[in-house]
Amino acid sequence: MIRRVLSALALSALVTTAGCSSSDSTTGPGGGGGPQGNFGMSATINGQAWAAAAKPSVAVSNGIFAMAGLNLTYGISMAVVQATGPGTYSLTYLNTPGSSGIVASGTGGGWDTYAPGGSGSVTFTTFTSNHVVGTFSMVAAAVSGGATGTLTVTNGAFDVTY
Repeated sequence: MIRRVLSALALSALVTTAGCSSSDSTTGPGGGGGPQGNFGMSATINGQAWAAAAKPSVAVSNGIFAMAGLNLTYGISMAVVQATGPGTYSLTYLNTPGSSGIVASGTGGGWDTYAPGGSGSVTFTTFTSNHVVGTFSMVAAAVSGGATGTLTVTNGAFDVTY
């Protein structure tokens, strides 16, 4: 049941992100400018630089923190259960309480850390009611849409005011 809730939250955040306008602030830390001057979320996916094309969506509900950012190539989302403040939270397969990181490709493939072979973590250095800053990394296993193998996400960083 919790997996369905997490998937729905992550998907909702990803879809909401797609609706952000290009007028979102890109002025710097806390204002959507985030890491490396992008829209607040960046990473390296299988050795290739990736950055969100719009300000990432954030949803906090019933103790679940969800964030998603996307561009034309990939969307990255994370759902962290029982995130209560700064610290490191596991995204690894079968972690308790069931947090996960999901990568979706623009061609329909899907990879998830909460699948056999998946691993990862997210670290919040700032976690307030309207601002998060942190880092993430993951190895996500293929789960849908013709995806194969794993995707390795390194150097993940975010700085988002919501």
